[in-house]
Amino acid sequence: MPVTYSLDDSIATFLSTQTDTTREECDILARSLLSAQVSAVPIQGAFSYTVADHSRVVQFRGSNSPLDIGVLRRARSIHGPLVAETNYHGQIGQDRPLLVYIIEKLPGITYLEYQLRSGLRQSLSEQQYNRQRTLVKDFARYF
Repeated sequence: MPVTYSLDDSIATFLSTQTDTTREECDILARSLLSAQVSAVPIQGAFSYTVADHSRVVQFRGSNSPLDIGVLRRARSIHGPLVAETNYHGQIGQDRPLLVYIIEKLPGITYLEYQLRSGLRQSLSEQQYNRQRTLVKDFARYF
């Protein structure tokens, strides 16, 4: 059976296309910022390399996909603890630097993790499909 996702390949692809900074350099900085051991989150985004300890996330993002801290702070002031506290912590790397953020880790699992656990390949009932469609539309409208 073909591999559909590889954590290491995903991280390597992001780093090789976005920066000259190494994974080891990112991990060292993350451990320093959190004063804790960190590990890569199991599913990486296309625009970041993300590691976490038990309560926080350090995310390294390409300069072409920064987080808007102002918008995140406004969202947190409106929605409270439903929005993770996010702080910018500078850059790492000289050539093609990565932006560094520390993000509060919220309880629960990601939408993709939920899909994978509940059987991504199974066909959805009309009701399930409509619920997912509404969820995605609502998120799009929100953001």
